[in-house]
Amino acid sequence: MTMTSTNDLDLLGEFTRDQSQDAFTALVQRHLNLVYCAALRQVRSPQLAEEVAQSVFTDLARNAVRLKPETILTAWLYEVTRRTAINVVRGEARRQLREQIGLESERSRTAPCSWSRGYRGRPMEGKRPIGHHAHRRHTDTLCQPFEFRANLMCFNEIHST
Repeated sequence: MTMTSTNDLDLLGEFTRDQSQDAFTALVQRHLNLVYCAALRQVRSPQLAEEVAQSVFTDLARNAVRLKPETILTAWLYEVTRRTAINVVRGEARRQLREQIGLESERSRTAPCSWSRGYRGRPMEGKRPIGHHAHRRHTDTLCQPFEFRANLMCFNEIHST
């Protein structure tokens, strides 16, 4: 069988029936540009588009046996590319959010806040913040330690800007 004159379904059948790597290679070569370009339009990153394309063709190799004979392979590839790209974009957004949270957490631990400097820049060592007694009234005996409240005030100050 010549790979250039064979249609997608014949190549897919040969791959599933005979485990022909030549047939699968022909399918990949035939549809790689479609999958990569569709992925690139959605993820807007060449590295992520390559990752998506690799995942799509891995899915094709795994699921080739389950495809119905009337399946239009280009439509199937495009749909799998779209779903995979969406998942990659979501995962990338989650990763970037985790990195941002980590950076902000690190910054809040190392950055001095203006509250700790006290009135006119004098240190507040051993002094309680204004409103401390009001806070204690509302929380009764469950009053939080002074250090926790100071850290919370610093955190709020850093994140409100």
